[in-house]
Amino acid sequence: MKNLPYLFLLFAIACTKNQNSLQVAGLQQPVEILRDSAGVNHIYAQNEHDLFFAQGYCAAKDRLFQFEIWRRQATGTVAEILGEAELKRDIGTRLFKYLQNPV
Repeated sequence: MKNLPYLFLLFAIACTKNQNSLQVAGLQQPVEILRDSAGVNHIYAQNEHDLFFAQGYCAAKDRLFQFEIWRRQATGTVAEILGEAELKRDIGTRLFKYLQNPV
């Protein structure tokens, strides 16, 4: 549980309330993103590039915690943040030697 502050920070970032405006490098024109009461993003963009860019940004923001858990599951490091209950699964995952340098 030594990484609990790190885990809390990731969760807090993923759950932050929307800001009124945000400047993001990579957009060609302004994009409007509205989130309804069910948490669904409605994206209004003036071109396809900005639409997909905004969709990716929203997905990454919404799924930051999920991505971190998936990464840890793939590398066998879930027990570092969720404790000994995940140790057996981590040991099994590490048998695949995903992090080992290729020979």
